[in-house]
Amino acid sequence: MQKQLLTLVCMLLISALLVACIGAYLKIEILSPIGLFRDKSWFEVPFAVLTDPAARFALKNQMNRETEPQTEPSTEPATLPPTELPTELPTEIPTELPSEIPTEASADHIPDNHRPNEEIPLPTEPPPTDPAYIDVTEDWFDDVLFIGDSRTVGLREYARLGDADYFCSVGMTVFDATEQQLSDLNFSTTNLEGLLRSKRYSKIYISLGLNECGYPYDLLMEGYHSLLGTVRKHQPQTVIILHGMITVSRIKAASEWYFSLENLQKVNAGIRDFADGNMVRYIDANEHFADEEGYLPSDLTADGCHFYISGYQEWAQWIYENAKTLDISFG
Repeated sequence: MQKQLLTLVCMLLISALLVACIGAYLKIEILSPIGLFRDKSWFEVPFAVLTDPAARFALKNQMNRETEPQTEPSTEPATLPPTELPTELPTEIPTELPSEIPTEASADHIPDNHRPNEEIPLPTEPPPTDPAYIDVTEDWFDDVLFIGDSRTVGLREYARLGDADYFCSVGMTVFDATEQQLSDLNFSTTNLEGLLRSKRYSKIYISLGLNECGYPYDLLMEGYHSLLGTVRKHQPQTVIILHGMITVSRIKAASEWYFSLENLQKVNAGIRDFADGNMVRYIDANEHFADEEGYLPSDLTADGCHFYISGYQEWAQWIYENAKTLDISFG
């Protein structure tokens, strides 16, 4: 009995030591340098990784970098192609000059931009044009996919647009969007890549960022970049529409530093930088919902970030009207 107990204690000590070693490696080499888990002990880190999507994303990226083939730069000096110099130089220099030298240039030979006493018209700018509007009906959304978090869930539940698909869940982030198994009216349970392989969309809206705005900025942007790459890989002809984070109420903004207007605006600016104005667009509903100070009015939300049902319906109407300005035709 004592021998069995001693064996069990030894196994527990070895397991604890192994967990600590793994935690030390993950924290020191991978996670702490990017700003994750700096306040956690070596024993806590392995277990925290299991529940944190950003940490799993960072580990996955690190593994991908380590498995990528490394190309060594060439050590051979660059060689230039041989050049040939002329072997013979000209021996004769022409000595004859033209017999007649014109003394006056006729007006016919004066370039237009050198004629005296002639007014040169100043360049004029084209008159400003209004944004292009297209006729959008509910059918425009039939080949649309919405990817998003709990706010998009509210849009799906209370204000669906056309026959659009919704790949969204409470708590979704850019780090775990491709890991989740979800379903909707028009597709059975699948992950995001499976859905993108099985259906063709002409427009895909992505509305993410609020759940992950407290993570290090560079890691968040790397997550967004990775998600965009996944979407583009499977839907190369799709127009991706990035929806900036809608602001939060004044009370919510004061509750945590990462909900501050300054931080939300910084993240939105980073998201906007992914847009190219053509195949990747950026839209921002804050122009409609935010008050004069930039906060979400309290009469639109109960918890500071999620709309009442009427707010989701108003948001859907804004998306509908905004679609008219995107100049994206039917699929």
